[in-house]
Amino acid sequence: MKAVVLEEPCTASELAVQEVPIPKVKPGWVLVKIKAFGINQSEIFTRQGDSPSVKLPRIIGIECAGEIEDPSDSSFQKGQRVVSLMGGLGREFDGKNCCS
Repeated sequence: MKAVVLEEPCTASELAVQEVPIPKVKPGWVLVKIKAFGINQSEIFTRQGDSPSVKLPRIIGIECAGEIEDPSDSSFQKGQRVVSLMGGLGREFDGKNCCS
């Protein structure tokens, strides 16, 4: 999958898209194919290095819109459209390891 991995504090123009493995889904989680995402003050603070609790490298992000790719053991269906405020993603846990 493609993702912006924050390797170290940087300017917005220094961010780059990378190819990273698709996470394996664990029970109680779903895998969402992201179609759109937001950037808010939290991501800007983290990108600038102003979030001391966040350990880098990290895929950051808090909200998204997309489609269920793997519903795991949930009641969602593959292809179902969803929006999400992903509590803790990018701060408490990394986007590339969230499901494995």
